[in-house]
Amino acid sequence: MELPKQHFRHALLLFFNRRKNADLQALLNENPTQSTSELAGKLNVDRTTVIKRLRDMLFK
Repeated sequence: MELPKQHFRHALLLFFNRRKNADLQALLNENPTQSTSELAGKLNVDRTTVIKRLRDMLFK
């Protein structure tokens, strides 16, 4: 039985977002005083992406 394409895409997106947040959490556990710019550089993403992920982690 094949999954609907929309459901499969949603599941993939959820998986990758959790993985990215886990990477961010690991960096924060390593050194909680890092700036968002430093975190963005280590994760190779934009600073605003780090801010959004931090906000998501805070409110979930």
